[in-house]
Amino acid sequence: MTPQNSAIAVLPARVPEKALDDLYIEFYLENPSNKTAALQKAMDEGGFLGKVYRQRANELHTRLRHKIDRLLNERMVDGAALGFSVLFALAATADNEGVRAGAAVKLIEFAGKNIPQQAPERQHRDDINKAIEQTKARILQLTGKSV
Repeated sequence: MTPQNSAIAVLPARVPEKALDDLYIEFYLENPSNKTAALQKAMDEGGFLGKVYRQRANELHTRLRHKIDRLLNERMVDGAALGFSVLFALAATADNEGVRAGAAVKLIEFAGKNIPQQAPERQHRDDINKAIEQTKARILQLTGKSV
């Protein structure tokens, strides 16, 4: 097949095919909603020539699916840990009592506990701290990462 007829014609001296894979994954993770746009951006960045077709993007994505899924899962775990850290900080140190209470309620929900019947603003600070510690332990158990 000649470079003019192929979906992707590579400039051999510039970038190997593995680099296209890595660039595609990088750009796809930035915007997981558009495989074709990620492939086009990867080709432009890597110095690849040729026209980008949706079919080629789908084939590339299918071939790299396991690596992409693993990286997306890692990002979700990291993002969840960050989110929990923010909630912990808000529950412990926010100036506004309503914000502290709301964060504590979310932490309790994430820990899989029932929300107390009394208003969260009236909860004792020790109860809130206990819920935070339980949630931290649950996160560590689920993700293996301490927050």
